Amino acid sequence: MIYRNRQISKTSNYRYKKLVERGTMFGASLLLLAIISVVASFNFIYDRQYSSYKVINVVNNTNTNTAKYSNYKIGIVKYSTDGVVTRDKDGKLLWNGSYEMSEPMIDTCGSYAVIAEKEGHDIHIYDEYGEVGAITTLYDIIKVEIASQGVIAVLMEEDNDNYISLYDVDGTVLCDMKTNSSDDGYPLDMSLSGDGKKLVTSYLSFKSDSLVDYISFYNFDKVGQNEVNNLVGGWPLGDSIVAPRVAFINEDTVCIYKDNGFVLCSMKEIPIVIKDVDFEGEIQSILSNDKYIGFVLRANSDNPKQLIIYDLKGRKVLDKPLEFDYKAIYFSNNEVIMYHKKTCVIMKPNGNIKFNYSFDKEIKAFYQSIKPALYYYVDDEKLYMIELDQ
Repeated sequence: MIYRNRQISKTSNYRYKKLVERGTMFGASLLLLAIISVVASFNFIYDRQYSSYKVINVVNNTNTNTAKYSNYKIGIVKYSTDGVVTRDKDGKLLWNGSYEMSEPMIDTCGSYAVIAEKEGHDIHIYDEYGEVGAITTLYDIIKVEIASQGVIAVLMEEDNDNYISLYDVDGTVLCDMKTNSSDDGYPLDMSLSGDGKKLVTSYLSFKSDSLVDYISFYNFDKVGQNEVNNLVGGWPLGDSIVAPRVAFINEDTVCIYKDNGFVLCSMKEIPIVIKDVDFEGEIQSILSNDKYIGFVLRANSDNPKQLIIYDLKGRKVLDKPLEFDYKAIYFSNNEVIMYHKKTCVIMKPNGNIKFNYSFDKEIKAFYQSIKPALYYYVDDEKLYMIELDQ
């Protein structure tokens, strides 16, 4: 009898284990099916194609001859020679401002926007509620950038001298750097990180009968405080290689745009090269956001353009022919937007076309809003908030 009880106990344990195993396998199967379903739903939404649209809201658009537009975290900015207007996702006026500039230029970061007069001395700073500061510089402005907390970097020139100054929103000078074109070269570009703590510059000089482009990296946080002029790294590019543009893609990633390729660098504290690429074709356009960098290349006039996109680890995620003859191409959030005259094309980074549509009037601006299917579309007469439709 005791033997039989033990045998029954063993049999029961065996059956229990089998039930547990089957239950575990069943649960795992359900989890796998749920994951597959979620991924499939995401891919369906991500790769959804649209053929039409409906108008959600519309406002009149005036003074369009000299107006330009910029994407903004909470809306769209329209700026011209005599002022700026910002509207939210519903077309509602957020703020506006007046000034007189012959050639205004803009930069935005987070809820801040800065507008400055190229080759002038005036700078206006705005946040989501309106103007919060104004600066008058001593020298001619070449370029201006703003960080997420309102720190402003200004590249300026006077005769043979060049200056890079960092300002707080209230106009307080945080840092000043002076260079001379004869000794240090001519500044091609500069870029400020989104947190306002790091800076990268590209200076071109003529030494030993050849052109030399020197890239410099500055850190104004603790790491750079013990370094001369906060300089934490830098190097010359190859012989006669020029970098007409440098940019912080995000707070810790820098792209050096060479005339024949690019160098992608990590810069959490000091610069470290991630990827150095040389192209065979001519670079016709560059585009970037905080996740990708892209290039439009053309080998020669007989071949179609090629769109190439890399992620921030330097991995190529797209390489495909581009037959659309665009007037403008750029990233808006995580989509490539192209337009020419009345036609707009929206492409995903994987190359899938989300939207290809010809409007009734010529496109002045086109940006994605806060939701994947909502966009700002601007023509000569109106600003539309539209929702894509199938």
